Amino acid sequence: MRNYLEKYMADKDWTIECNGFDPSLINVRETQLSIGNGYFCTRAMLEERPENAHPGTYMAGVYDRSSSKVEDLVNLPNPVSMRLAVKGEKLDVSIMPHSSHKQFLNMQHGLLLRKTRYKTVTSGIIDYQSVRFISMANKNICVMRAYVTAQEKNIILSVSSDIDMDVFNVSGIEEGKNRHFIIREIDTSEKEAKSFAKVETLNSCLQIAYAHTLQVQVGSKTWFSNDEHIEIRLNKGQTACLTKYFALSSKHRKDNWSLKKHVKEKIEECVKTGFEDLLDENMYSWSKRWERADVIIKGEKGLQRTFRFNLYHLLICSLDDNGMSSIGAKTLSGEGYRGHIFWD
Repeated sequence: MRNYLEKYMADKDWTIECNGFDPSLINVRETQLSIGNGYFCTRAMLEERPENAHPGTYMAGVYDRSSSKVEDLVNLPNPVSMRLAVKGEKLDVSIMPHSSHKQFLNMQHGLLLRKTRYKTVTSGIIDYQSVRFISMANKNICVMRAYVTAQEKNIILSVSSDIDMDVFNVSGIEEGKNRHFIIREIDTSEKEAKSFAKVETLNSCLQIAYAHTLQVQVGSKTWFSNDEHIEIRLNKGQTACLTKYFALSSKHRKDNWSLKKHVKEKIEECVKTGFEDLLDENMYSWSKRWERADVIIKGEKGLQRTFRFNLYHLLICSLDDNGMSSIGAKTLSGEGYRGHIFWD
């Protein structure tokens, strides 16, 4: 079995590795393995959104009150949603038998990696590997690539790739779940298979727009999906490479520039640049950050990695704005303390 992720791995002092799937730790892992670039962050939610998952996408400084007693850091629509199925069986680590499941956080380059081997009833072993990053070089860009291999039989792979609007803030026992935005526009008729969505926060009236597209490669054939729901035929041993590009940006309602045009230009820039070059740009920008931030520690085993883990979470939530943005108690990895900043 080919290891597609080998070239994206880092040594142990730069890597957080989580083995196996424990439902009781799903939200912990989502927080620990978060990725971001200071402008926005996403929790390490699994692409299929298993039961009890809490997808989280947060932008620095984006708060809203809605029906809450105080303002919340807004949980925005989830852009990394990708659901796969084979003959009606959803590839979901929480409900389907699997022989292995691992996640890796490459802190050196801000990469979230995953390897899962599913045991389907009808189609044998399905191997799933993915890499995801939010670009440190281009603050509006995120890219996810997944490799899906039919290990034992010919299959028809069903793929659903969209922007998941079914997200919410958990604001406490008294308030329950709150959604801090309304959907303003969804357009899946864009040319060249690029889709668009826009939401607006309820009280702060901030507009956030997404553009996304899915590139498919099977063997020597490469194309962009014209639909959010597609089917791909794979022969035994064949791999589908699914690359999802998305861009997001924000503005206040009163601003007169075109948010839709801006994110569409960003996604076109993504596609033109391509996955590998976007990844190289991201890795170079991370290397520059670590040149300034890294501290070398000698002594107890594991201490270097632990120290870098704390630095990493500061780096993913710190915006390059000359010190105008503050860092919340939970950074941008979740909704603890409602995302508030404390000046103790």
